[in-house]
Amino acid sequence: MKWSSEYRPSLLGCTATGFSPDTEYALGGPGHGLQAQRLAWDSRLLGVPCARITLLGADSRPGLARLDRDLGRLLTRMDAEGIAFCDVRIALSAFPLIHMAEAHGFRLVDILALYVSRGRPAEASAPAAMRIIHREQATASQLRDILQLGKTSFRAARLYRDGHIRRQTADTFYQELLSELLGRRDAVCHLAIAQNGRAVGYVIGTQDTAPGLADPVGVLWLIGVAPSVAGRGIGSALLDSFLRRMHQHCPCVEIGTQVDNRAATTLYAKAGLLPAGHLATLHRWRP
Repeated sequence: MKWSSEYRPSLLGCTATGFSPDTEYALGGPGHGLQAQRLAWDSRLLGVPCARITLLGADSRPGLARLDRDLGRLLTRMDAEGIAFCDVRIALSAFPLIHMAEAHGFRLVDILALYVSRGRPAEASAPAAMRIIHREQATASQLRDILQLGKTSFRAARLYRDGHIRRQTADTFYQELLSELLGRRDAVCHLAIAQNGRAVGYVIGTQDTAPGLADPVGVLWLIGVAPSVAGRGIGSALLDSFLRRMHQHCPCVEIGTQVDNRAATTLYAKAGLLPAGHLATLHRWRP
């Protein structure tokens, strides 16, 4: 489609997922499509019924007009069914869709820079007095260190930028996200271990095998380093170790971070990664 919220076809060169009438919320017709789904996990943690628009697209100006009509119909239905919160991410290049969403009550909360790693980096050494290990080698105490570190790792994330969401709620959301990822058997996780045996940094991600992908895509979910050891090259060593392992199975690894997260954007620039695209994150709360 000419304008679409799907960013991966242009970013990764994969096939668009496309419109599926079997989706819980699906509206579409000639030249346009709209899909959304409820979010059980988000609903539990935010304490209100939540949903996400997963596809928003049109291939012409008349298609945009029909999409605008259907978006209004969808949101009216969601409001009637008690959906209190809805989010969507749209490529900045699809500005007419962003403008449309804002006209229907969505508000911009952040802009993500998207990076794509397409090859294994050269092996990097861990900083002096530091070693990088896989999650499988970590002790229970070291995993608890990571969960503790996670309490302050996500201050740049989108939920902290939404005035409707309390800081304590956002803290719980991201702590549980990290805990859930650490518990996934398919997750790739590396830890930075100091001389005293404490974990002072981590990186974690998973493989995505969504429809339309010719090969699995690695996704870096989270990376964090304790403030006490920041600036010593630990983040770079973790990133290199993660990418080398993920590229054993995935030709491409996708990374996203807020454009104003200077620590993250600096880290990726040092690794030779440049933004391949940008996404706008928008939230809507039921009036």
